[in-house]
Amino acid sequence: MSKFFTSREIFFKTPFIVKTSGGIASQLMALISAVYISQKIGRPFKIQHYPHSTGGYYPLAIQKLLQNDEIHNPIKKIRGLGDFMEVPAGSIIDSHPLMRKQFNYLKLVQLLTKLRIDIVLNLFRLEWQIDTSTRRLERCPRIVRSISGGYPPYFDARVKSEIYSRFMLAGIAWPVTHTSGKIKKIVIHYRLADRRTAFSKPGIGGAVNAIVDPQSFRTILENFENDTDFTVTVVSDEPNVAKRLLEGVGIKAEIEGSSNDLWDDLRIMGSADVLICPWSTVSQFMATLLNGDPLKKVYYPEFPGVPQKIKWKLDGVNYYRAEFLPESHSVYVDSYLSPANKNKEYPV
Repeated sequence: MSKFFTSREIFFKTPFIVKTSGGIASQLMALISAVYISQKIGRPFKIQHYPHSTGGYYPLAIQKLLQNDEIHNPIKKIRGLGDFMEVPAGSIIDSHPLMRKQFNYLKLVQLLTKLRIDIVLNLFRLEWQIDTSTRRLERCPRIVRSISGGYPPYFDARVKSEIYSRFMLAGIAWPVTHTSGKIKKIVIHYRLADRRTAFSKPGIGGAVNAIVDPQSFRTILENFENDTDFTVTVVSDEPNVAKRLLEGVGIKAEIEGSSNDLWDDLRIMGSADVLICPWSTVSQFMATLLNGDPLKKVYYPEFPGVPQKIKWKLDGVNYYRAEFLPESHSVYVDSYLSPANKNKEYPV
């Protein structure tokens, strides 16, 4: 009997693995899910990051928010990638398996995911796939060995307290602030970057991740046309391009700050009285933080592209139907490299 309880005690002290990929915002969303499940099942966790799995190169960038024993194999290569020329963080890897025409292991994984077969297969190794579902997040079993994405927006009081504490201990300013002036601050987050290759490199993200038509933002701003005391700020991975797109539909937006890194972008978004978002993990993270704040208003798209079933919802968010720029638009280019002053929050 004592051996049984000893084994049981050891098991529940064993960390479960949290598989992450993508940029900082995706990593933050994974951290939120990790904290929630850790609190729910009473077990610690370790982050196992895959910097190349999305088709771009995104190193682990949330080390400051993690304890040393919460990082597990931070450099994890994917099958079939092989050697490749070093690229800046956030850049597409041209030799990536997802870019190849022939069928390969990663494309098989994509097919299994599309058919939802991978969820069942992963259960045999006690991996619980969250599948961007709030319901699956809440039902994660205690015996889980690992969890994998996608990770939905989710915050309760205990999780928020833990994430806030991690920001404070890391010396990172909490993004959410409140303005005291009478002028309403409207911030538009305009996601561009590798979405400019949505059609030329459909293996990376796909056309469903095309760029939002700025007219969709203009339609939302019409709700405030009778309010003369407001300013519009644009936050983007390519702010000058975003500003020109907005000007094309008559939106005069300013670019705030010059550091142009994600932590600064989050601070600007968190200072907004009104935040208008595209479909983006950066926007999902901030919508999660701002949701429920009576002094903040958030607009978020109903769908990332064509209408589809979404497995999560933030009750306090205003959802809108976004339109997207067509493939013929000049904003789409054959290649994309991150701006030199961008992504400095990633380790070199």
